[in-house]
Amino acid sequence: MEVPIRQNRVGLKMQVRNKHVFASSLTSRGFFSYWDEILQDLKYVYLLKGSSPAGKSLFLRLLGLALADRGYQVEYFHKPEDHMTLEGVVVRSLGAAVLDGLPFGLNRGGSGLAPKVMEISLPERTSLQERDGEAARQARLQVAELLREAGEAWARVCAHYRKRLDEEAVKIRAANWAQEIFPKSSQLKHFFVDTIAPEGPVDFISFLSAACRKRYLIKGAPGTGSLVIQEILNHALSRHYRAEVYHSYLNPGDPVMLIFPEISTAVIDGTGGYHPSPLPGDTTWDLTGCLRPGGEGGGRSETPGTEAEQAEVELSFLLAAAAQAVRKAQQEQQEEEQIEAPPSGEAVAAFISRLLREASCSQTPGGFH
Repeated sequence: MEVPIRQNRVGLKMQVRNKHVFASSLTSRGFFSYWDEILQDLKYVYLLKGSSPAGKSLFLRLLGLALADRGYQVEYFHKPEDHMTLEGVVVRSLGAAVLDGLPFGLNRGGSGLAPKVMEISLPERTSLQERDGEAARQARLQVAELLREAGEAWARVCAHYRKRLDEEAVKIRAANWAQEIFPKSSQLKHFFVDTIAPEGPVDFISFLSAACRKRYLIKGAPGTGSLVIQEILNHALSRHYRAEVYHSYLNPGDPVMLIFPEISTAVIDGTGGYHPSPLPGDTTWDLTGCLRPGGEGGGRSETPGTEAEQAEVELSFLLAAAAQAVRKAQQEQQEEEQIEAPPSGEAVAAFISRLLREASCSQTPGGFH
């Protein structure tokens, strides 16, 4: 049976059964990584050596496509600083990950569950000139500072509405909505679902959730849906459902989407800076009625110049500036990279043969460990 192909907003063809996410992100609170959690259940981690980031990304893309053609479900992990570049693929049915070098957050020792780490050598790149990378580093520092300021602006926007939020009313609604989702009385995985790119914020929300049979969209004033997301997650974990928790660079502490694979259901916080387009069969949960009367009018119908609207204007400016800084960092990085031959199909096929052979041996009693 052919797997449906969808085109996402950043031009990547995505098989619905596969997953495109970020394992780490440069956020408003600094650098966050979930790599240690993502890799903890795997048997093998292969680290690519040699080549450039672009060359290793191409190898990973070819590897993922070849494994998907063989019927394996593949998780693609994109670099937060360049969302069109891959930094790893994970195939859980084989218990294996292939990564562009050693990612931040991978604990190589101190645990009996730590994966076996092996290195794979790719053809060395041909050096054109030596550069110290200082310009790219400074551009990334500028991105970090702009995101910190953007996070503060977003926090002011959310605080304006949360101080008027009737939390008890929200919890009651969330409990009722949880009953609607979960029929029975956990595994938890964290990912990042978005990043700031040269063209502005990009995310995989629509295409991760489009594969779900049911989607719930939370509607309301900025930031008011985070309490519902947390309540829904608590109910799910108390009933031992597997949960995928998706975070945003803007406020990594508050998840913006939950996916429950066992029941093919997604809950999306439309108050977290996203405005997902409704699909047929979606259910909207409206929190507008949970705002207490007061302030400068209700909902979003405030007069221009209020603190919340000023913060929103500042947020838009800061995100645009951050996107420009990302563009500069990306240009500097591309200038520093060197020319090389692309990975051959034979190299990818040879590695797949090795991967399948070692995975098969590890599943055989007395086999390779």
